[in-house]
Amino acid sequence: MSKKFFSWSTGFKSIIVVDNELFNNDYTIKLHLTPVTTELAEQGDYFERLKMLFENVFNNTVTVCKDEELYAILEKQTNNRFIQLPRPPYDQLMAAVCFTKANAVLKGKIIINELELSSYQGDGITYRIYTGHYRWHNHGADIETVDKEHNDHAKIFEFNPKVLDGDKGKDK
Repeated sequence: MSKKFFSWSTGFKSIIVVDNELFNNDYTIKLHLTPVTTELAEQGDYFERLKMLFENVFNNTVTVCKDEELYAILEKQTNNRFIQLPRPPYDQLMAAVCFTKANAVLKGKIIINELELSSYQGDGITYRIYTGHYRWHNHGADIETVDKEHNDHAKIFEFNPKVLDGDKGKDK
């Protein structure tokens, strides 16, 4: 494998459906990549595939959980392209989806070492997914945990913030 690496920043726009409401969302992504193939033409071809994934496949879609009630209506009544997910399209899940799909498109010719994702709806939080948490098999579907120490925090979770009353401004 080449010791050379590079990064690439991109983004895409999507309408997300959460709790039967539509929200416009702009995603910002930074990828840290290592080319495996030494052939520059082949690197260029696979990088074009990566660009197409974000610019033509993910861009201008409606991203929705398959169980969302509004999805059934939108699917029948509109001509939009959909990204169907098993859970609501929170940024943690979108980062994992982008990481796995991008690695699948690159077919091992270029490796994504790390992906950073943030979005307009994500309140300025950036989520990072990096190689080492999982081993991605050539056939794309099989995932094996490699780094056992990271097993707990590498799982996708829902962020449920709570407002805590810190006794500020109250008479004592």
